Amino acid sequence: MNAAIKLCLLATLLAFAQSRIGPRWTYDKNFEKPKGVKDLGGWTESYYTQEQQERLGVDMFGNKAGTVKKLLEKLRKEIKEIEEPMTGGSMSGSVGPSWTYDKNMEKPMGEKNMGTYTESVYTAEQQKRLGVDAEGKKVKFPMSGTMGPRWTWDPKMEKPTGEKNMGTYTESVYTAE
Repeated sequence: MNAAIKLCLLATLLAFAQSRIGPRWTYDKNFEKPKGVKDLGGWTESYYTQEQQERLGVDMFGNKAGTVKKLLEKLRKEIKEIEEPMTGGSMSGSVGPSWTYDKNMEKPMGEKNMGTYTESVYTAEQQKRLGVDAEGKKVKFPMSGTMGPRWTWDPKMEKPTGEKNMGTYTESVYTAE
């Protein structure tokens, strides 16, 4: 079995086990319950206090001290072993936005606040001119050069007076009168 498949199976097994089996103290009457309680807004989380961690040799979640760290180190090592032959190193085969590798693609001039980071985005002017969306992806059917309804360009055509709620937008419609 190749390493990539083994890694996927291990990650799946770990996720499945964690989703099906509660903390050890919930099923082992001989294992001490955590004494710490953390208020997380709409719910609380039990955790092992510093004193319990030192005495029992566990982390705050009741895992044997270092178990999670050792597992993560093992997974990182296996990922690196799989990744290096395929990409030549740490994610060197990843592809970013086209402006990061295509010298003919203009860099986005706008910014979008994503909370913990800022994302570069194409401005409305750039989107129209380049035929892309805010993320720089080509727009399949650009709106430039198309005609709107007749009443938007023909002064002899009466504008609709009714409106119809289409869920995410309101459409102008002709009424029965």
